[in-house]
Amino acid sequence: MNVVAISETIDAVNKKFLKREHAVHCYFAGAGWGVFRKDQQGSAEAAEKYEAEEHMINQTKAIIDPKTPSYKAIKTIRDKGSNTCREMTAASAGVLRIITNLGLPKLRAVMADIEREHDLAVETFIRELPEIIAAAEIKAGTAFDRNLIPDAEVIRARFKFDFTVLMIPVEDTSIMAGLEPEHRAELQRELDANTTKWDAEVKADLQGRLLTELNRAKDALAKFGDVNPDAKKEGTPFTFRDSLVTRLDAIADLAVALNITGDQRLNDLSADIKDRLTSVSGIDLRGTEKIAGDNRTEAVREAEAAKHREKAIEATDEIMSAVDTIFG
Repeated sequence: MNVVAISETIDAVNKKFLKREHAVHCYFAGAGWGVFRKDQQGSAEAAEKYEAEEHMINQTKAIIDPKTPSYKAIKTIRDKGSNTCREMTAASAGVLRIITNLGLPKLRAVMADIEREHDLAVETFIRELPEIIAAAEIKAGTAFDRNLIPDAEVIRARFKFDFTVLMIPVEDTSIMAGLEPEHRAELQRELDANTTKWDAEVKADLQGRLLTELNRAKDALAKFGDVNPDAKKEGTPFTFRDSLVTRLDAIADLAVALNITGDQRLNDLSADIKDRLTSVSGIDLRGTEKIAGDNRTEAVREAEAAKHREKAIEATDEIMSAVDTIFG
């Protein structure tokens, strides 16, 4: 077998038979209906102005206003889907992302909600399309070309929200059956090296995200109440939102979702984050808001909040130390 054939076989095995018994691959792909078309007249005029060949000029114009709210909303939601998929998974081979089977149900549910939101936005745009086209015709005048805008069904079909999960089969060594022993050994070394590389990249990604979120939380807790020198209004103190706790809860889930090697220490770390850093609400960590049914005085409320923040800061330090120990 020649070098090219060996390379092609390695590539095929890497793509099809990466061994993962408790994880899956997934990817997100979105598409929209583009509203820009080549401006034939503008391109011809520009070519004449700059003494260039017309095929070298590619001026475009919008056939409808790209700032139309219902049109922009679709892209915003599609971007939300793409970002969510990245945030809840880790990079794997090529364009594929990877997530554990334990993390998959939550990812599926979140992506399904965003897809429903996307589909509703598309229907809203399609419903408003006649008025949008009429407005574009008034704006463009005689330059308007209705033939550039296809039927509503064609436009609807152009919008894609594609979240796909790919099961990763156990490595099938039959693909190596036709290889000489030395080539088979070479292929196995390549497979092992790539598996090690991908595992290391996922671990590094998870470690970075854990430490970033924990450091952000610790910083916010430690600065709470101090004067913020960058605030527009002088004397404004640092504070934090309830999202501090929800983000910690999400990063705890991520520790399980990206635990592709099945390391029990990561599962324990996730439980520790939830137990020590998400059991107290943002309101109770701040202590500055009085809610219905809370009969504590302002002084007692703020003193207890200060103790909660102190314990949380101590917990973040210990959990970050555990992260360093796990990842080395």
